[in-house]
Amino acid sequence: MSEPAVQSAEAATLTDLDVDLFTQTQNAGFRQFALILPLIGALAVWGMSAAVISAHFLFVAIVGLALAAFAFMWRGRQRRAARIRALIAADRPSSVAQAIEIARQKAGIYAISAFLPQVAAGCVAAGLAGSTVRTGPRSQRSGIEPISFAFEPRLLSQSDAGFQSLNDAAAEFAAQRTAPASAGPALAADRRRTMRARAIPLLFLMLVSIFVFIFTTAQFGRFDLGSALLLGLPLGVIVWFWAARGLLRERQWLLVPAALVLRTRHWRRPGWTLRMFTRRESVLLACVMAGKATGLSFVSIADARGVGQLFATPWELDILLRAWLSPLEPPIIDKLSDLT
Repeated sequence: MSEPAVQSAEAATLTDLDVDLFTQTQNAGFRQFALILPLIGALAVWGMSAAVISAHFLFVAIVGLALAAFAFMWRGRQRRAARIRALIAADRPSSVAQAIEIARQKAGIYAISAFLPQVAAGCVAAGLAGSTVRTGPRSQRSGIEPISFAFEPRLLSQSDAGFQSLNDAAAEFAAQRTAPASAGPALAADRRRTMRARAIPLLFLMLVSIFVFIFTTAQFGRFDLGSALLLGLPLGVIVWFWAARGLLRERQWLLVPAALVLRTRHWRRPGWTLRMFTRRESVLLACVMAGKATGLSFVSIADARGVGQLFATPWELDILLRAWLSPLEPPIIDKLSDLT
């Protein structure tokens, strides 16, 4: 797969913006309050009318109200995202910074980070393909030296040996580039990613089970299995399918010069499917999360065919941007068939 490096005719630039995209700009507390309204209402009805309203009816009411609230918020967010994308495409801003400002004005009760994939897609439609933007506090942004030598595709995971070897090789061409002192930070980052993608939904399922147990015990003076199933089964099925999305389809991001390759595999189909985002045809938004406990940055990337998003550690984001801004031409996707 190794071929002579070919220089790109276009110079790559990275634009840094001192903006926080993770803070809600309007009515910040409304969304959290709206999501618990069904539970507050159901408990109030239960407390005032426990003798009149049957437990089964109350269970159905709680489930229905909760699902209706989540569906309403989700649908509203999807519509707002579509409007933001269409508005950016129609207004054709001259820079990604102006597109972000349009999104800020239309984000409503949400933080702009909720619409980053749509912002990136709107920028592509507005003719801003080729833009690379990093946001966040200056204290958490380091200088980026593009990788100027050819390299084989590398998995975007700082616990991967190939990723570490790419960092070591790049360090010879750029000063003051050091890896973590041990594998501990890398493993911790992978654990945080796993927690976010899979463990949190399962934790929510466990909390639902605890709530069902307490609720039925308080209602009947004992644990009633039938009522518990009536309340917990619909919620459990929904949460399980939510968590299973990350279990049924595996996704990997690969670093290549001046591009990113998304490799996906579905449990029902053998082999991998490759999808390449090239810098020349894409808009990449890298958002450093200031003061977030996860220690991860959010990256959105879009081209004319679709969008992608991923979370990266500071070390991974550094190498990602250096590979993305490489002056070399990206590989031809057909020549990466050995990755499938």
